[in-house]
Amino acid sequence: MQMKLLKFLFITLFLFSCSAQKKFQIVYDQEKGLNYIADKDAKRLKVLDKKYILAFQPDKLEYFKILNGENNNWDAIDINGNKIFEVPAEDYKIPSPAYLSENRIRFIENNKIGFRNKKGKTIIPPQFEYAEQFYSGKAVFGEKCINKKIDDEHYIAECQKYGLINKSGKIIKFGDFSYQEIIK
Repeated sequence: MQMKLLKFLFITLFLFSCSAQKKFQIVYDQEKGLNYIADKDAKRLKVLDKKYILAFQPDKLEYFKILNGENNNWDAIDINGNKIFEVPAEDYKIPSPAYLSENRIRFIENNKIGFRNKKGKTIIPPQFEYAEQFYSGKAVFGEKCINKKIDDEHYIAECQKYGLINKSGKIIKFGDFSYQEIIK
């Protein structure tokens, strides 16, 4: 009985390791006007859903790809074309998505921001109203924020409280700081 159980566990582990996450890229076929999900050798695996109009760094091999999709949101997809998380815009002035910085990328879930690693695994659960990319091992976050309109198309977050977290999500500093005070 124990031998059968061990054999079952071994086979299960083997099958799980064979289906491990793989890096992929997006390739464009000019003749057909289609984007494809492709492997490292540019072998086409699947036609990319037409709801995605723009890929961020399409030819770079990664475990997930960031694409501009419906409602002008940035979505991270897996090798099967499934949305795995939403990515915020990098900046109110720049229409580009957040990016990996120090092996961390911001993501949005239930209107809160958290951080994932390069494989898409959650490292810091979503808990922040406002958060920036990591720089020198720290990220700025804010609470009690409002979006202040700066022109017809752009907003900027203004928070009553700001803080700093380290790469594991531990709060280093938090309080009634202005943005300028917290980034010093």
